[in-house]
Amino acid sequence: MHEPVDGDVHKILLWMLIKTRDTIKTLYGNDTYFESGPWLSMANEGDYMALHCDGVFLATEGASTDFSAVYYVNDDYEGGELTLFNRDAVPKDRGHAVAFTSFYPHSVSPVTKGTRYSLVAWAVGPKFV
Repeated sequence: MHEPVDGDVHKILLWMLIKTRDTIKTLYGNDTYFESGPWLSMANEGDYMALHCDGVFLATEGASTDFSAVYYVNDDYEGGELTLFNRDAVPKDRGHAVAFTSFYPHSVSPVTKGTRYSLVAWAVGPKFV
């Protein structure tokens, strides 16, 4: 199993924050107010996330959660697939990241074997409406 170690996790967290901010600025021209996370998420056998939207819960006055990001720390587990609503499961390759709008419904299937580690983060910017 590829369990994260402190130095590696710190480097990944810093990289993820910088890449999230820079990608949003490049693609959309928006500055983010702040990024929440990244947070290290651990899912054991049987753990899952039901269909939900991040933006609904993380919005604050004058701001909204615009983007969610997941970075795969390991891939030596079974189950635990991230699925965006009406789409196929996102490939869970170690070292890869996926970002999507926080208002897009998504879920994570139950982990059936092993432990799933991922880093999750959210970018918050000005409300559009």
